[in-house]
Amino acid sequence: MYEQKPESTTFSALAFSLRLAYSIAIPLVLLTIGGVALDRHFHTKPLFLLMGVGISILFSSYGIYRTVKPILSDLAGPDQPSKPSKKDP
Repeated sequence: MYEQKPESTTFSALAFSLRLAYSIAIPLVLLTIGGVALDRHFHTKPLFLLMGVGISILFSSYGIYRTVKPILSDLAGPDQPSKPSKKDP
């Protein structure tokens, strides 16, 4: 394999950080705005806002998981045993 230059390592770390930030910020902002709009429409002050924040936490958690999963599998390396397959004994 080739050796990565420090600039490309820094750039990939920055890109990774931005992906994580977007996977947190976009659901939070969109669902919070949607919750506030629904609360104004139905006159149910913090109900839909809190629901929107809760759902955005779930979406953000899944986004972070999808972003971090390839990195964790690379760190595990090929020495790690794979999960046993479900075969009949």
